[in-house]
Amino acid sequence: MIVTGSNGFPKRADAPYDDAFTLPARLQAAGVRFCIASGEETGHERNLPYNAAISAAYGADLNFTPDDALRAITLAPAQILGVADKVGSIEPGKHATLLITDGSPLEYNTTITHAFITGRDVDLSNKQTELRDKYLEKYRQIDGDS
Repeated sequence: MIVTGSNGFPKRADAPYDDAFTLPARLQAAGVRFCIASGEETGHERNLPYNAAISAAYGADLNFTPDDALRAITLAPAQILGVADKVGSIEPGKHATLLITDGSPLEYNTTITHAFITGRDVDLSNKQTELRDKYLEKYRQIDGDS
């Protein structure tokens, strides 16, 4: 099962407010094979880790951990799609697609510091990072002059 919209409103008026948030935990407890997808258009895939994080937070009472949430967006989808022999986890012989972060990938304030896709280092610089660096340097020079 692919769970989409785990960060949404209840579908029925009599459903609990956290119905969507706890769905992954309830599926895991029932032994149902599932993964979490954003359920949104492609441009919003960046929110996928946060959907998983909310499921972990609300599913804690059902023993759905952050590790379970991370698995639900990495290995579980690869297994469902039949490509777990190539992707989804870090093991010898698999494609080396990997993100290195300065914290939990499920947290908003975590930054991706390095990315490797099929073993190749990906340049993460973009217009925003270039502007950040430019203005950090500018203000560093101003502070140094005083």
